[in-house]
Amino acid sequence: RNGASVELRGCRVSDCSNAALISSSACTLTARASTFSNVRSAIVSEREAYVDVQQCSFELPNALDVAVRLSDLTRGVFAANTVRGSVWGRGPPPVNVRFDLL
Repeated sequence: RNGASVELRGCRVSDCSNAALISSSACTLTARASTFSNVRSAIVSEREAYVDVQQCSFELPNALDVAVRLSDLTRGVFAANTVRGSVWGRGPPPVNVRFDLL
């Protein structure tokens, strides 16, 4: 909250609702080489935050789970990630997030 900057490097997060919840427009999240498994929505942005998620792995066995759930105002990068399951869910990615999968 309130301008926090969070870095996940080489982390393993499993069996939770959200690995990271960004609730302020001044917040940033950087994730590198991390693994997210059996999470409902690994990374969630409720406002105009900045996310940079690269070289991560998402293992989502439940059909309702998604790798990221981002506000339309979110900015950033989601690239070079491996996703087993749904990346965004039903909607398209935010226009200000560069999106590339492996």
